Amino acid sequence: MTGRILTLEDLEPPRSRWEAVLEATMALLLAFMPFALGAVEAWSELITIVLAGALAMMLAMRLIFDGRFRPVWTWAYVPLALFLLLATVQLVELPSGVLQQLSPPTIEMRTELQGPAVADRPGSISLYPHATAHSLRMALVGFVVFAGVVALCRDTSQIKRLLFWVALVGAAQALLALLQIFIGTDRIYGLIEVRGHVTSGSFINYSNFSQFMNLSIGAGLALLLVRLEEGSRAVRRQPMHPVLNLSRLQEHGGLTGVLVLSAVAVFTSMSRNGAVSMLVAAAVVGTALFWRGTLSRRGWLLAIVPLATLGGLLATSFDAVYERLATLQPPAFADRWELTSSVLRAWQNFPVWGAGLGTHEYVFPQFDSTGVTALAIHADNDYAQLLEETGVVGASLAAALVGIIVFILIGLCRRGRTVTSAGAFGLLFGVIAVAIHSASDFGQRIPAVFCLSAVLCGVAVSIRRLERLSAVEPSPAAWLERPLLRRSVGVATVVALTATFTWAIHGAVAAYRAEAWRGVALALESEIETTSSDVTDEELDELYGDLIAASEAAARNEPKNVVYGYWLNYYRWQAISGATNPETGEIALHPDSIPVVERIADELASVRQLCP
Repeated sequence: MTGRILTLEDLEPPRSRWEAVLEATMALLLAFMPFALGAVEAWSELITIVLAGALAMMLAMRLIFDGRFRPVWTWAYVPLALFLLLATVQLVELPSGVLQQLSPPTIEMRTELQGPAVADRPGSISLYPHATAHSLRMALVGFVVFAGVVALCRDTSQIKRLLFWVALVGAAQALLALLQIFIGTDRIYGLIEVRGHVTSGSFINYSNFSQFMNLSIGAGLALLLVRLEEGSRAVRRQPMHPVLNLSRLQEHGGLTGVLVLSAVAVFTSMSRNGAVSMLVAAAVVGTALFWRGTLSRRGWLLAIVPLATLGGLLATSFDAVYERLATLQPPAFADRWELTSSVLRAWQNFPVWGAGLGTHEYVFPQFDSTGVTALAIHADNDYAQLLEETGVVGASLAAALVGIIVFILIGLCRRGRTVTSAGAFGLLFGVIAVAIHSASDFGQRIPAVFCLSAVLCGVAVSIRRLERLSAVEPSPAAWLERPLLRRSVGVATVVALTATFTWAIHGAVAAYRAEAWRGVALALESEIETTSSDVTDEELDELYGDLIAASEAAARNEPKNVVYGYWLNYYRWQAISGATNPETGEIALHPDSIPVVERIADELASVRQLCP
């Protein structure tokens, strides 16, 4: 018998067309995001939102047309829904008096940076609503993934199929990363150039890659533990069963190999925090397994994973990994702590409601004391950035969600009796690893990563549900037994989802078009920089005309994007300020350019009103 990731029994097909289509859509979404660079560009965000919208709509339609379908309730929905509501409230323009009562620091900052006239105008809690709307769209995707997993994983076979798919996608990412290291490439897919050698699969940032891989390892470990528990219960019914049964190694060899491959990829990505968080999570979960007694008879198979991982490192890149981990010295943490301290200073100015989800890049610079000239798009601490952007309210909701999931996992690890409850240890591994790593990285801002976190949380809720059903006969809500009422709820849900995803897709389409035109502008800017001294004035004017036209198209598609508005007027100024007085060296403007200068000043003033 050769090692296989799943047996034929594990690959039991979905029981209905609804399940088949929904599971296929979920699988496509979970595979697309990581291989699309983590879904961090406008085109991939658009596809991600469309797939999430399709998944949500099909779930709502199933409530209407499938009389056997029963939605699953969990208290985890409450903090998630309230978090989305908080981000929505941050977007709403409120009367100045209401805004003054809710968030006085927001009024103070707007008045200081935009002038006293704004104090009497309606305004939003978010200092940059455009960025908050973008983050809300992506947070909506995370909610749909979580709800989709809870709705889909209704029995052991469905849970195993999902865990298998997550582990398989992770293994593919690991193979890609190791191949990149082997050939020494500096391009993702041989096309997308990054700084230095690529070690992170299709992720641009190796820390984001290692978070994704640790979550994938958690899913694979959960699947392995479920299969071991199934085998253990079957063997207990036999009169004699050896402790060390090598046929078990052959049966689970494929899945064990996936875990080893993924663990090696975390180390070779050179992410120190990824490796440390993986080791700590492994130590905690290993101790919990030993304490529970899971390792007493068949746990020797799990010991193969770290041993084989060490062997793989010794055979390939142990010295490089060791040297990288050796840089974990106090000075290495000083800059990160200074950055986190600066983020917390920003939070202190907006303690309750935050500065607005997704606004860190625009709010943080005035509080930055690190002396780094590069613009920090994200804080290297998800917890600090969450406080900064959503205040105590948002952080409390996130803490409530994490608390619910951790409570579920600990309960399953301590008292679980069903076969699937063994998988809680693997899920706990992923949660611990990501929780540790999030203190020094921004992985939960990457759609591929936070959606995989949502998957593990959803599986935990599903396992808890199966655990309860094994002890108590289910009693469906009364309204579910009334076809007319159930369908009415389904129709209302479809209407709400249609409105929500129409807004989300409209914004994503505009962002995609604007980003495409911005790409054209960047290409023209590069051409001007490299050829300006070799072309005639007429040709240079034509290039600037094309550059400004492309920038106008970008700004027209996203008129509330301050970045596009700024660069449009920067290029306009460049186009008219190329000539200088040979005697004084000052810029010599043609009189006909004065109206253009006035337009630039007026539009920059308007851009400042979008984001102080």
